[in-house]
Amino acid sequence: MKLKFKKIYIILAVIVGSGMLLYFLFFIGRPSIECFVSGGNVVVSEECRESDNFKNSCLGDGACAPQYRTKKIICQCQSNLCFNGTKCVTSVNLP
Repeated sequence: MKLKFKKIYIILAVIVGSGMLLYFLFFIGRPSIECFVSGGNVVVSEECRESDNFKNSCLGDGACAPQYRTKKIICQCQSNLCFNGTKCVTSVNLP
């Protein structure tokens, strides 16, 4: 009887995992997968209206007044990395 429940849990885990992968691929898109693969987390953040989802955070944060901010999906990389629009990379301070 216990073996039957383990099989059911495994099947459910595969179905849920597949569903999450399809959700990211079709509804959020490839940048979300690249973000995860390169060590980042997909989060919702208050950003300037004119910025796109998954903006290039290596270019710095655009400044705008609070009334011109809206929620966007971004890739939040580890502290020493930035998202270049494709993946998390080492941030370089330009002179």
